[in-house]
Amino acid sequence: MNVLAFDTAMGACSVAILKSGNLVAHHFEEQPRGHAETLVPAIESCFRCAKLEMSVIDRVGVTAGPGTFTGIRVGLATARALVLGTRARIGSVCTLQVLAKGLTQSIGSKVRSPRSVLVPVCDARRGEVYLQVFDGQAQPLSEPMVLPVKSAGEHVEALAKADDRVLYFGSGADLISPYLAGREALKYETGHPVHPDAKNLASLVLEMQDAELGIPSPIYLRPPDAKLPGSK
Repeated sequence: MNVLAFDTAMGACSVAILKSGNLVAHHFEEQPRGHAETLVPAIESCFRCAKLEMSVIDRVGVTAGPGTFTGIRVGLATARALVLGTRARIGSVCTLQVLAKGLTQSIGSKVRSPRSVLVPVCDARRGEVYLQVFDGQAQPLSEPMVLPVKSAGEHVEALAKADDRVLYFGSGADLISPYLAGREALKYETGHPVHPDAKNLASLVLEMQDAELGIPSPIYLRPPDAKLPGSK
C-alpha cells in the first residue's frame, strides 16, 4: 500500500511517502507559520524523490488537530483537494497520537511496557496546554483535551496508576514540569519529540481500517483567538 502523509498543524511542516509500507521520501522543517506556501512544494519534492505520482497513492494521511487554526485548515484542505479524481482515501489522525507514535519510534522498548504512560503536551498559549494520555503502544487512554498549565498534571495523575511510569514530552512539557514536584507516580522527560512528524503519521494511517477512512473533521478544542468585528 502507498501512503502520502503530511502535517501542518503545529510548529513544523512535514511530508512522508510510504511505498509498499516502506519510507521512500521524507521532508521535515520546523516552521511556526507559512505552511500554505511550503506544503505543496514539499509534497512535489517528495514525489520526485520517490519517483511516484499521485495516481498510485492509496491513502492520504493528515493531522486533524489540535493545533493552529490556520495550520489545521491548510492540511485538511490540501488532503481533500489531492484525493479528487483519484482512488485515494483520507485517514486523519490527532496530532497528539502522532507525537505519541513518534516517542515509541525514537526510544522504542524504553516506553513499550505495561507500566508506561505517554503524555504528549503541547503549548496552546494563554496559559493552557493540549494533552492526551496514551499507553506504551501509543493507544489512547483519554480523549485529547486543553487544560490550564497548573492543573494538567492533576488530570493525568487521576488517570495513571500508582506504579506507572509517566513520560511527559512535547512543546508544553517544560511549562508543566514545575507543577509535577512531589508526585512520585509522575516522572518528567523531555527532548522527544516536539512536533508531529509525517513519517509517524503515515505509519498510523497505514494501520487504519477501511471503516476509519473518510472525509476528515478538524479537532478544535477551543474557539479561535481571532473574532469577527462586533462579535463578543
